[in-house]
Amino acid sequence: MSGNIEEFVGLRRWAVVGVSDDKAKFGRRIFESLRGAGYDVVPVHPSLNVLDDGTPVFKRIGDIPQAPDVVDLVIPPAATAQVIEDCIAAGVTRVWFQPGAEAEEAISRAEQAGLAVIAHGPCAMVEKKRWA
Repeated sequence: MSGNIEEFVGLRRWAVVGVSDDKAKFGRRIFESLRGAGYDVVPVHPSLNVLDDGTPVFKRIGDIPQAPDVVDLVIPPAATAQVIEDCIAAGVTRVWFQPGAEAEEAISRAEQAGLAVIAHGPCAMVEKKRWA
């Protein structure tokens, strides 16, 4: 783990990759939790256009007009390698692998590219700061 949790949660612009229309799924719960705490958070999912509340969904990190400060991954480990490549190309500097999203090759690639990484344990939903 090369990232500092306090630094990550102290930044307001986040993207959550793996947001779902299903409010019971962790991607959606984390997105709602961060948004409710005052973060400027955007949802990312390759097959959604808009959430049921009208929030637009980005297909990939590179589609977001301004690179987020932190990308939070709530996806299967097999999907993380491509998202890390998208993050590198988009100029993202911090990636948080939620528990269950960790893939060692993706973590290593992110760190080799100079990204700060949080993995193996902490959940952004628990560690977040309250801005609102």
